[in-house]
Amino acid sequence: MKFKSLLVLAVLSLLCLHPLKGFPADLTGREIMERQQDRHALETETSTIVMLLLDDKGNQTTRIMRRWSKRFPDGLYRNLCVFLEPRDIAGTALLTWQLEEGKSKQWLYLPGQETLRRIASQGRKSYFMGTDFTYEDLQPDTLENYQYEVKGSETLDGDPCTIIEITPGSKEIERESAYSKRLTWIRKDLLYPVKVEFYDRRGKCIKTQTNHELIPLEGEAWTAKKALMINHRTDHKTIMGLKTCETGHTIDDSIFTERHILSGKHLE
Repeated sequence: MKFKSLLVLAVLSLLCLHPLKGFPADLTGREIMERQQDRHALETETSTIVMLLLDDKGNQTTRIMRRWSKRFPDGLYRNLCVFLEPRDIAGTALLTWQLEEGKSKQWLYLPGQETLRRIASQGRKSYFMGTDFTYEDLQPDTLENYQYEVKGSETLDGDPCTIIEITPGSKEIERESAYSKRLTWIRKDLLYPVKVEFYDRRGKCIKTQTNHELIPLEGEAWTAKKALMINHRTDHKTIMGLKTCETGHTIDDSIFTERHILSGKHLE
């Protein structure tokens, strides 16, 4: 869905193998990101994800989340994330709609509430349900909202990568974002992001995400079975891994509506 790495963060199943294709050395940062997003976009995806939250004292919390994603006829995506476990947060849901002109809307539903609460633009810098992902991390990137510059190459775990610096492309995006920039390492063979560094407004790296155990999906798309986000300010960590998934199937449009969530059907 042209979703950022985290969001990346959608962990899917192994389907089949594909030939590896890299990219020409003279591509610009924008051109690389365009190819990266196009290659790994999926029409539909449903997955169950296990989350492990680790604090600086070694305490662990396990959560299970269900995620639905669909590209609509206008080419824009809608996503629904629902916590299934533990019991005290079961039913908590985050609904995200990608809109025209690089905009997105997000709503949070907490069990016991009768409405979905809209996440304001300034609230997107907040962390989502105790994880190390902000609401901003969980909304799709629109290429036109950012500027991209190739900053060099580096080999990670034996795989050649191109490093791309991503910065806000407008004053509005700069105001709404918690980050002055992101550095992302794109594997040259798979066009897949395997590392992302997040920098605050003072230019300090505050978080690092790494993606592991890459697996092929339908077409030429790949994804990571595991992802790790480390918060350097708090030494808190979020680990995500695949439990079940399905791609290329039919998802009813009604899943991405307020009525679906308020009726409790998102827990069925």
